[in-house]
Parts: sequence; structure tokens; C-alpha cells
Amino acid sequence: MLFITATDTDVGKTFFAKSLIKFLLNNNIYSSKEICYFKPIQAGIPTDFDEIKNETKIDVYCSYPLNFPASPDYASSLEQIKISSDKIQNDFLELQNKYKYIIVEGAGGVAVPINDKELISDLIKKLNLETVIVTRPDLGTINHSLISFEHLNNKNIKIKGFYVSAKTRTISEQYNISEEKKYVQNSKALESIIKFTKSKILKFSDFV
Repeated sequence: MLFITATDTDVGKTFFAKSLIKFLLNNNIYSSKEICYFKPIQAGIPTDFDEIKNETKIDVYCSYPLNFPASPDYASSLEQIKISSDKIQNDFLELQNKYKYIIVEGAGGVAVPINDKELISDLIKKLNLETVIVTRPDLGTINHSLISFEHLNNKNIKIKGFYVSAKTRTISEQYNISEEKKYVQNSKALESIIKFTKSKILKFSDFV
């Protein structure tokens, strides 16, 4: 069981989830009937769980499918829905009785509010899951990664490590940084993250 969170929104949580699912299936670690994807809160259309369903063919579930792309607390208020972490927990427990492995994907970053009292990090803790922090490989990632790590660590949430997303920003292009220099810069950023968190950059084989 695994909870996928991130340093920000649109970092690559769904890309990571999809890639991990394909790795587990293609290597016969789990069959398509033994694994499922759970997106407790989906804010916005098209949905992440539809993307996962279409590309992996495994079962997908969502407790709160919301239409507006915003933080869960605000998106749910537009539909006059109150998000309950108890309901999410109960849904998760039901899935545990049916599947051997569940990949849970959060909404936005670690400190995004899901209601007027709880954050995504509180949901991770309530589900008692080990988490992966998906992070960008480029400018700004040291700050975002360390803040996310400390936030989760302060709540005694089990952190498996970091996964470096394939998504990149183009901000360095305005400074005319070559691809070679950008690679060196990104590598140094990742080294800093590892040094300060004493964590690790994850590969799919780490989940076997």
C-alpha cells in the first residue's frame, strides 16, 4: 500500500502512479485483479482516475469526484459537499479487503486542505500509509522538497523517499542554460535534497 503525494500540484503524481502500476503488472508482481488505484478526492475534469483506468485497465475508485479544479476544501464547497476523512478511511478499508495492493493518490501538495480542519497530510496519517513525495527535477525543487519533507516528518508520517518527476519547467531557458548545465544543476539540487533529508531517490524496483 502506498500514498503518492507531491511538493505541488501538476508535478506528476498521476504519471508516477501510472508508471508504477505498469511496472507492477508488466513484471507479474501483481495481476490486474490484485491491484487498484484510489483517488480519494478528485478536483477537476478530466479526471486522474479516468486516465489511470484508460491506460492500465485496473479498477479505480474515488470517494469525492468534484468538478472544479481547485483545492478540495474550496471545490467541495462549490457543490455544497463536506469532505469527510472518515468516509475516505472507510472506503479505503473496504478496498483493503478486496485487493492486495492499493495505490492512493492525493490532491495537490502535502499541505492542501481537504476541509476546514484537515490537510492532505492528515489524510495520509489517518490511512497509516507510507508515502512517496513526487518532486520536480528543476529550479525551486530544493525548497519545495525540503518543506514538504519537514511537514510530513513533523507529523511522524512514514516517508519512503522521493520520486523525481519527468515534468520540467522552462524557466531556465530564459537564462540560456544549456541542457548539459541544466542536468548538472538538477543533479546538484537532488544531491542537496538527499543530504538534508537523509532520504533516497526511488526507483520502481524499490516497490517490489
